[in-house]
Amino acid sequence: MTTPSAPAPHPTVTLDELAAAVVVAVHRLTKQATLYTTENQAQRRQIEETQQAVSEYGRRTGRNPRLFFTERAVFVGGRLLYGGRQTYEAAIELGKTLNDFGVDEMAIGYDVPTDDLRDYQRAVAEALRNNGPSPASHRYQRIRLRRGTPPGRRPGLQDDELPADQQLVRLYATAIVVMRRFLEQVQRGKLRSPVRVRRIAQMLAELGAVQSPAFLGATALYNSRHEHAGRAVNAAMLALGMARQITDDVRLLARIAMAALLYDVGVPRAAGSDPTGAERVGLALPTLGEQQREQLPGATAATITALAGMGDAGITYAVMVYEALNLNHRDHTAGLYDGEHVATLESRIVATARLFTTLLASTDEELSADDAMRRI
Repeated sequence: MTTPSAPAPHPTVTLDELAAAVVVAVHRLTKQATLYTTENQAQRRQIEETQQAVSEYGRRTGRNPRLFFTERAVFVGGRLLYGGRQTYEAAIELGKTLNDFGVDEMAIGYDVPTDDLRDYQRAVAEALRNNGPSPASHRYQRIRLRRGTPPGRRPGLQDDELPADQQLVRLYATAIVVMRRFLEQVQRGKLRSPVRVRRIAQMLAELGAVQSPAFLGATALYNSRHEHAGRAVNAAMLALGMARQITDDVRLLARIAMAALLYDVGVPRAAGSDPTGAERVGLALPTLGEQQREQLPGATAATITALAGMGDAGITYAVMVYEALNLNHRDHTAGLYDGEHVATLESRIVATARLFTTLLASTDEELSADDAMRRI
């Protein structure tokens, strides 16, 4: 596929907004195939809106939009899609529909003609209503539907053969998905040993040995958003970026990353829930009041102990997160160890990384990295 010659800068529209517009437009175009039996004005308007969204993305980024879908995550142009709840629900629904056709990657040329979009919609309708062939079997001028390659991975290469930056892209995407599922399980009260989360922490620590701390931190900053799973991963990467300035002990680095990933696990317990946590199952953890914040460090330590056990590693995670939470919620807690002991350096790193990430992800105001540093 050809690409636009050069991106045109536009200060008021972000790359995330451009990507979300493409995904939502394609979702609506696909959804309409199940609603109408004959072409009408609504369909013609949606075809035009989809063409416009794709064209704008291409014109302002210099790339054709390439959508890649996993079970719980969506990527546009190799970047994890960020957006509101409705945007992500639409993206996941679109991914499930395409998966039924044997497709997990959709690439669209920035100059896609309306005839292509119309043919795609008709192919979807035929497949859904009449058990016709997959839309991927149709020929389009500027649309490609296929089983694709996950972002950050080249066909035929193993993970350890990829450049470090591409390894990080793939690991970041995997970590987001793992943390979403893990936090959903915690919400439901299923406190199982977090084996996959521990593996993510280990991989982040090991990758840090071949990648600069600045790159880890910059990646986390670039992807900082509001959702808890992403915030946990970002904090872990920032914590590693700081910790590698003072140590290259991979075992200690992995424990610091793990503590950052487990930072939120006590929120459901502090908030209180029914035995199944059914009222709050999903990606959004509850918002705590002042009294609940006072209980949060203890509730989190108890939850981590239930998850990770009483071994050396489990106790280390619990202590680091307990101390980090006390530092970040000092206005709501009684003080750390009644003032008799101070927090460890590792706990301070976790606390700083999480506070910094939280400030950047604030929905109340947009802060730059410099602004967040001044707040800290």
